[in-house]
Amino acid sequence: MSDSHSKSAGSQGRWAGSLYGSAPYVRGRAVLRFGLMRDYVAELAVFAGVADGSKVLLVGPPEGLAPELAGTLAIRSLDYYVLLHLSRVVGNTAPEVLDRFDYEGVLDEVLGQGVLPPKDLHVEFLARPLVHSSSVFVATPLYVFRV
Repeated sequence: MSDSHSKSAGSQGRWAGSLYGSAPYVRGRAVLRFGLMRDYVAELAVFAGVADGSKVLLVGPPEGLAPELAGTLAIRSLDYYVLLHLSRVVGNTAPEVLDRFDYEGVLDEVLGQGVLPPKDLHVEFLARPLVHSSSVFVATPLYVFRV
């Protein structure tokens, strides 16, 4: 992802916008896969898929998940250092932390075979954008509901 094409959280605009907007929060609907990734370094709820032509990664702490999702473990976790970075990113929106990472590569891995369970979930979400480019949207969700 090119730094010149990416935007980090904190953009000015409406309260909640679309995937391509510049609001501090984004509301949307998508078909995403889901799984909990656990390692001794982090435990993260990961939603991933493609929406409006962008690869979408919603990543955050598992607290507050709907009961039917709480026990859904990923088939396999990501690399230790990737999980560590993502867990740090969730709590930090400093552009120098967010922009120096291959989020598209992470999304390609997450969307590949054998990482998240193959069950697609139709969801509505409200999320705080972390990284946004023409092909990648990474955010931490405030809520994710099945629709």
